[in-house]
Amino acid sequence: MRTIHFDLGPEVEARDFVRLARALPLVEPEDRLEITMEAADVHQAGRVFTMLRENGFDFQPKGSHEGLLYKVSAWRRAVH
Repeated sequence: MRTIHFDLGPEVEARDFVRLARALPLVEPEDRLEITMEAADVHQAGRVFTMLRENGFDFQPKGSHEGLLYKVSAWRRAVH
């Protein structure tokens, strides 16, 4: 299992979503994806959540203790 860190920042732009869309298929079922963005860009989180759902991921959003970052921990949904 590996942890893949993906930074959407310092300002979230359209090209960041393109990079994320290209990276998602490369995440293996046992991997964990940690997505980070500035807390000021949290309004972009909905788009990230949609991309994750559409690509078969479950996720857990969380703020950082400093309040400056917003993080999303994601993993592939288990196939039953």
